[in-house]
Amino acid sequence: MTLDKAGHDKKQTQPPPRYTEPKLVQAMEKKGIGRPSTYAPTVKTLKQREYVKLSKGKLFPTPLGLEVDEFLAKMLPELLQAEFTAQMESTLDLIATGKQDWQQYLTSWNRDYFDPTLSKAWEALGGKPANTNHGKTSVKREKSDICCPQCQKPLSKIPSQSKKLAVPYFLKCENGCDLVMFFNKKLDKWVQPGESKPTAQGKLTKFSCPVCHKPLAEYPYTKDGESKVMLRCSKCKGLKDTRHKDVAFFKTKDNQWWSKKFGILK
Repeated sequence: MTLDKAGHDKKQTQPPPRYTEPKLVQAMEKKGIGRPSTYAPTVKTLKQREYVKLSKGKLFPTPLGLEVDEFLAKMLPELLQAEFTAQMESTLDLIATGKQDWQQYLTSWNRDYFDPTLSKAWEALGGKPANTNHGKTSVKREKSDICCPQCQKPLSKIPSQSKKLAVPYFLKCENGCDLVMFFNKKLDKWVQPGESKPTAQGKLTKFSCPVCHKPLAEYPYTKDGESKVMLRCSKCKGLKDTRHKDVAFFKTKDNQWWSKKFGILK
């Protein structure tokens, strides 16, 4: 056997192609980051803050963007994980459908994650340790006249600048119960999250539940101060009904009903 010719090709591993704006939106949608109403504003913000620049239809990180990314990777690594954001989006969906209390979630999220993480990042930058319960500095909270329904000990007053609260603080049990209460002006008393908001079922629709095939019903809710309507199963038995936890349809701009899990209703 005679060898007539031999040769070789020299190649280098090529990096993945740069994102275009539509491709970036597709990637966000695939990973569960954001929702249709926030995709375009997110990309717009990245460009406005000069974290990325558009060149020949493709997005390139700027030196500022790379610096911010490096800082977040060191100080707040969870914020760069797609799973972290996707999980928050799922929780927001539960809040929108009334299956999770927003006060309870934000209180625990701030206490268990954001507050200690931000304090740690601030100290790493050479700042003065934040005056929180998570550092070495203890904070003595003012006690209220309201007792915890579980342990019967006085609830602490936790200052808050939230404009949604009727008073500049909420009450919290700091004896291990982690129970919180907010003042309801209409009822003129302190209530637990969800206690003052019974869900009123509206009229039945022609659409069927994708889980049990019972009629979907209209349920009112409020978002950003605007009254809206969503569709949920008329036979859903509340928070404990895990079969229907993803059955929630919201109206799109083109007047269709859309669900993150089940898509467009037809």
